[in-house]
Amino acid sequence: MVELSVIRDLVAIFGVIGGFSYYVMVVRNASRARKTQLLLQLRQTLMNIEFQRSAIDLIDSDFTTFDEFLEKYDSTVNPDNYAHRARLWQYFDGIGYLLHENLIDLDSVYHLIGGIQPEMHWLKWKPIIEENRKRYDNPDQFIWFEYLANEFKKIRVKRNLSEYPTDVDGWIKT
Repeated sequence: MVELSVIRDLVAIFGVIGGFSYYVMVVRNASRARKTQLLLQLRQTLMNIEFQRSAIDLIDSDFTTFDEFLEKYDSTVNPDNYAHRARLWQYFDGIGYLLHENLIDLDSVYHLIGGIQPEMHWLKWKPIIEENRKRYDNPDQFIWFEYLANEFKKIRVKRNLSEYPTDVDGWIKT
């Protein structure tokens, strides 16, 4: 016959196992909820009309050389363009950093953003950012923006799409 102490010990063991399982489930759900909340916050910014208008205005910026860029869009000449540009670059830089740190997953971000916006902006602004890195001795400037664009490029290649987004409007030079 089974002793009462053995039954008591088994109940205690199963209670600990059940409690631990419940704890693991709660932690996983909380982590998933935080990631979902973060993605929704990122999406909310993207859905903002002012943000989208800024992105369109920035992609329409017209320059061929760094010096021409400075003449038209430097912060001392065109502070509004600078403010919009800094916001967009920092936004994509932040997403790239979160992605690099595995706080958000690539597939979710790719679908959230629509697949091409970071790449198009990176291609447009790459020469300016790279020249800024050289001139101001700041090699890490917007490295996560670049990282994000490169990760999107990898997805496109993996899905048998062209390496760069199609640019029917002539906004970017590859």
